Amino acid sequence: MIETFIISLLNAFGFRVRGGLGERWGFKFPLNKWWFAVIFSLCTAYLQGWDQNYQLVLMIATRISTQIAGWGEYVGCVLGIAQPQSDREDLPKVDHILDNMKWEAHDVKVWKWTIHVPAFNLLDHGVLFGWLGLTIRGLYMTFIIGLALRSIPFMLCGLAMGSIYWFAGWLYRKGLNDGKGGWNIGEWLYGFYLGLMLCLIS
Repeated sequence: MIETFIISLLNAFGFRVRGGLGERWGFKFPLNKWWFAVIFSLCTAYLQGWDQNYQLVLMIATRISTQIAGWGEYVGCVLGIAQPQSDREDLPKVDHILDNMKWEAHDVKVWKWTIHVPAFNLLDHGVLFGWLGLTIRGLYMTFIIGLALRSIPFMLCGLAMGSIYWFAGWLYRKGLNDGKGGWNIGEWLYGFYLGLMLCLIS
């Protein structure tokens, strides 16, 4: 139990450093984008035994998974501090789907009943837009890491990213002020979650 908590906390720290821990005080940790990948792979080595080739592949996969596409627009939206921006792309193909998720009002006949379906445009619902985007982006992230880990459960666990960041925004609105609308809280929580999932599959 203590071991799981420490590993989860280390990954939370690594994920927060990756996100820019220290920016509020005018500095960044050196090579900050690498910290999570290195910590995650070292924790895996501790849990599963050291295999140099395996750990190197895992570290590269983790680094690529966090940097190959962004998620800033999704985070701002799910936290409720921003609205979708049509000129911004984090994950292009996913952005295209989300930006065009809309329909006109229409009626659907089901046997003897007629159901009215109101008009809908996802871009008018920023929090939902952010939640969907982060849920897909989280899956994209852990799918790549899970391939290197050879773990289907880890490949799928990133689906929780949208809910975790939404919860971070809720904590912020309830008074846990991180100075960034819940953004920093989300990084701590999601990094902790990834460390916890690593422990559970190892």
